[in-house]
Amino acid sequence: HTMAADASKYDLTSELGKYLDRHLVFPLLEFLQAKKVYPEAEILEAKIALLQKTNMLDFAADIYKSLHNGKDVPAEMAKRREEVIANLTELQAKAEKVVTFLSDPALVKQLRTDKAFNINFLKENHAIGEEDIDALFHYAKFQFECGNYAAAAEFLYHYRSLCTNGEKGGSALWGKFASDILQQDWNAAVEDMNRLKDAVENRNYPSPLAQVHARAWLIHWSLFVFFNHENGRNSIIDLFFQERYMQSIQAEAPHLLRYLAAAAALLAADSLPDEREELSVRFLIKTQRFVSGRFSPTPLRLPTQTRLFAFPERLITHPRHEAPRSATSATRSDMLNDVPTPHVTPIKGSGAEAGKVRLGSPPTPARRLPR
Repeated sequence: HTMAADASKYDLTSELGKYLDRHLVFPLLEFLQAKKVYPEAEILEAKIALLQKTNMLDFAADIYKSLHNGKDVPAEMAKRREEVIANLTELQAKAEKVVTFLSDPALVKQLRTDKAFNINFLKENHAIGEEDIDALFHYAKFQFECGNYAAAAEFLYHYRSLCTNGEKGGSALWGKFASDILQQDWNAAVEDMNRLKDAVENRNYPSPLAQVHARAWLIHWSLFVFFNHENGRNSIIDLFFQERYMQSIQAEAPHLLRYLAAAAALLAADSLPDEREELSVRFLIKTQRFVSGRFSPTPLRLPTQTRLFAFPERLITHPRHEAPRSATSATRSDMLNDVPTPHVTPIKGSGAEAGKVRLGSPPTPARRLPR
């Protein structure tokens, strides 16, 4: 109990949660629960509060019953489930035409990498218009909110190969990144992360502070990749020591320096003795550059509160939905207009039928998670 109490003093979930989609916060709560950092009832209440802002209502109901000794869920939760199923059925019907097309390998082979050609081809030969492609985006987003991350990732992948709307294309890539993280598909997540990094760096922002804020979001989401992908610890050191990202960390999230130190220590521990000394010297030199140079890193701020709080609103889209602390239009997103889209391959499956779908399932525990 004493160790758990001590651990709670250093827990950064409240800081990380400010920069994460709510679905990405849930694995952190699972980790806190497994490590018994907070009382069980408090964790369960936090899970319910988090899940009620998604469409994962069956999972929320399971937790509610566990917390309240099998008591039936409130009527409003049951009513909302009916509404979610009705909306899912409607969205599935609207996207059916394009999903059916993308499920046929012979038809998909006729598409090209030229989006303009694909749009005209679909319209003239299959009566699939832009409204059908737009329906695929909304269907994918709803699948994500229901916790069906595999279907969401696949639909968003195909949407990006067809859409010409830069803002929604950006939203789709952030959503696919989250879906791949939550499925623990780390290779796909690395590809998404690199595409998002290119987009963040190449977009013309309304102010420097807006770009700083976007980088901070990307770094936080990428922590899952850095500590689970086989080459992640090298990647986090390389990224954090890029001047523009160190500036973002100092301005927005100095708590992230903890992860830089942890990555360096873990990388050294896994190295041979000769390599370990070289890595240590290289890390110290890089650190000295930022500490004694024109940068002055803010000291780590460790939260003193031990209660689990209310999470800010999060959507599948890029963080333009969160009012930035700089009060800029930091996250308005037409950012992916120039990002190459993946080659189009057939959809493996159209997802669960609306009437049979389970609205949320427990996540698979990750090998490592940001703490």
